[in-house]
Amino acid sequence: MAYHADTHHVSPTSLPAICRVDSDRPWLWLAAGWDDFTRTAGVSMIYGFVVSAIMVLAFALLQSINSYHLALALMAGFVFLGPVLAVGLYELSRRIEHRKIASLPDTWRGWGRNSGAVLTVGVVLMLLMLAWLMLSMQLAAVLYGVSGELGQVFGTAETWQSFAFSIQWPLLAAFALVGAVAVVVAFLLTVVAVPMLTDKEDMDAITAMVCSVRAVRRNPGTMALWAGLIALFSAVAVAPLFLGLIVVFPLLAYASWHAYQDLIEH
Repeated sequence: MAYHADTHHVSPTSLPAICRVDSDRPWLWLAAGWDDFTRTAGVSMIYGFVVSAIMVLAFALLQSINSYHLALALMAGFVFLGPVLAVGLYELSRRIEHRKIASLPDTWRGWGRNSGAVLTVGVVLMLLMLAWLMLSMQLAAVLYGVSGELGQVFGTAETWQSFAFSIQWPLLAAFALVGAVAVVVAFLLTVVAVPMLTDKEDMDAITAMVCSVRAVRRNPGTMALWAGLIALFSAVAVAPLFLGLIVVFPLLAYASWHAYQDLIEH
């Protein structure tokens, strides 16, 4: 069955079959991901270092212009960026699976195989992240009761200390509530979509995202555990100023590839 990138119908008969997997599979995905990491440790850590450096530079830039709320959001919102940033690592897992050499230049093959569809998913994720920021700020303003107060707080914070002490419960509640919804939507749409697009150059973004949603619906308990593990590992990696991403990011990317292989019938 061919899945042409210019075809956007999502009839169930045109979609690949979704597999039902055991509830313990996320642990096996992590184990398989670790095996891939050990096979390509040098390349993986270089890739992870580059991603970590990009995030640190963005964080430093936001901090330099006193946009502490956006810097904090960048740390919390990394989950929106991760699936697309990991495209090169999906390609390495793909090559390992086919018993091919997996080197740093090979990561570019992943970006070039289905770049248009991957970019489409990236745009969707960026829109979700922006919607989270905008809606959470609006909700925080409503909870404060005075819409101008929120902007005033962010505008007058000159240090992390002053920003931290300016945060009140409405802001935290708004970020958490809206963020939870946005992260769930992002997970539903991308958990297998981006690895699938890296694997199949004739797959379109809409079909891949529909398959992702169907995979979660068919395995709700298993995917809830997988989402929790991704959130936990990501939080641990991001907390030390993104430095944990050097190891954790490749590990989760490889594990996500194996999740895709398990969930989508080939």
